[in-house]
Amino acid sequence: MMPRPIIRRMTSRRIARLIFPLIIAALALTSCADNYAVRLRYAAEKELFDIEKDVNKTSIKPELNDPAFFKEIRTRYGSLLDYCYSALDSIDPQKYPEETSNLYQLTYSAATRLSQFYYAAEQFDTCAVIIDRLMREIRINESGQMNNYYNLGRALQASGKWDSALVVYTAAIEKFNPPIDADGEIMFRLFNIPMNIYEVAQTSRDVEQNASAFTQAEYYYQDIISRYPGEKIAFASYANLAKLYNDSKMWREAVYSLSHLTDTAGFVFVNAQMQIADIYAMQLKVFDTALMKYDEIDAKLTGNDTLYRPTIFYKRAVVALNQKRFADARAMLVQLEHRYPGYFAGNPSAQQAKARTFELEDNWERAEGEYRFLIEKYPDAPEAMSTLLFLAQHYADKGLNLESDKWYNRAEKHFDEIAAIHSGTAKEATALVFKAELFRQKRNWLQAAETFKRIFTSFPRTEPGRQAIVTAAQIYRDKLNDPVTAEALMEELKRSLMTVDENSDI
Repeated sequence: MMPRPIIRRMTSRRIARLIFPLIIAALALTSCADNYAVRLRYAAEKELFDIEKDVNKTSIKPELNDPAFFKEIRTRYGSLLDYCYSALDSIDPQKYPEETSNLYQLTYSAATRLSQFYYAAEQFDTCAVIIDRLMREIRINESGQMNNYYNLGRALQASGKWDSALVVYTAAIEKFNPPIDADGEIMFRLFNIPMNIYEVAQTSRDVEQNASAFTQAEYYYQDIISRYPGEKIAFASYANLAKLYNDSKMWREAVYSLSHLTDTAGFVFVNAQMQIADIYAMQLKVFDTALMKYDEIDAKLTGNDTLYRPTIFYKRAVVALNQKRFADARAMLVQLEHRYPGYFAGNPSAQQAKARTFELEDNWERAEGEYRFLIEKYPDAPEAMSTLLFLAQHYADKGLNLESDKWYNRAEKHFDEIAAIHSGTAKEATALVFKAELFRQKRNWLQAAETFKRIFTSFPRTEPGRQAIVTAAQIYRDKLNDPVTAEALMEELKRSLMTVDENSDI
């Protein structure tokens, strides 16, 4: 049997590059007696299998998950990739079409896995170089091509080359339109690119780019709907359009798109119906229509969908509150607590709404009591933390500075405690957001900006982190007269807008 083409303990890819040509030359000398192309392919398959086996051990033995181990894995993938390219250079594709095709696939697998590890190590330029060469030199099926375009685009984006990433993304959505693989499945990575480009523009608050990205995304999904009516990809396009319109506050258009999210029997899914009713209630303020929608949904609930019932009950109470029927809203909330105690106990917004009914009736003493109860019962809930700031501002607005300062001090201490208790979690991020808002509310701009930056540094790939860096940039630009720092933060945001996937294709 042929010696293993990859040396497991190799520490230098330069040594590998010297050895691989010798291996291939030795195999070529035996070609008269044996199909050396088959042996080249086998050697690559064997090494890929061995590397994957070692990588999979990390899920069984967490102690193997260390930087030195993954550096070795990257070296082995890199050596395998060099071997694959050398093997392809040494055989005649006309004479060995099957082996050539197999080696193309093995090269693709090695390159994408190596790219994943470099991406995870945040060596994005190296990642882009690997994928670029793969796209230029390796023939792969359409699904593989779609992955390559996507992976190259986001490697460029993560490295800060947003304009180059846009070129790749645009080429991808034009080349693969619609992005459907050989099995007829939607390649959602490419399908979602127009939506993702819009989200980047929206998050970065670039007005001109935002308008252009919106127009392109809207046209892309509407065009697919017109070309493939009734098909799965049209359904997915309506879902993305609904989100696009919702994010753009185009409520009527969002309702229209949501109304097309139907099951095989033609009935709109309950979740989509709820979103439509919520838009009428919270955005369009057409309260009678909203209540009618909630009643229609409630009347048709069956099976697991009956879990929506307490939510609908709560939303009716919120509508009554917005209609200024405060006593009715409160009575409904009390009834909700009695009928669905588990739901009420797990929903601090219901307690907040109850307090709000007293406040809007000018019964401040009772309202403050309900707000205090909210803070005590749900200390780590966003509703409780926002209430602390609300109470501080309430007394500041009335000129009661001592009372206001007392609430501000209590709020800051509370946020610090929650952040410490839930260190490293989403609740820490939420607590820090409210602490930053406290500084902003008190017009302490530098502390606010620095706290928002800290949130992004600690949670860069989360929605609170991304919103925090946008707010930090705004403060630096508008309040601290520092546009250079503001621009640097926004560039950092764009690089963060890609996440590391868990699957084999980056």
